[in-house]
Amino acid sequence: MATDDRINWEQFLTPDILRNNLIFAGVYLVAFELLKDSVIGRIKTFYISGFDKDGIKTDPEYNNEVLSRSKYRDEAS
Repeated sequence: MATDDRINWEQFLTPDILRNNLIFAGVYLVAFELLKDSVIGRIKTFYISGFDKDGIKTDPEYNNEVLSRSKYRDEAS
């Protein structure tokens, strides 16, 4: 059993395989963050009511209808 684990780790840590796994994980993470930002951004943009000295001003309905669903903004959206 110990030799099987060692062989698995040696195969996993082979530079070519590890490089490909890290590239795949990076692309997956970037795609996830882009999708999450797109969903949150589109919904928040829908509730923009104007601008002030602090930046974008959202309608209070955004807090009542969207953010009240969950304490996490991405989950609520």
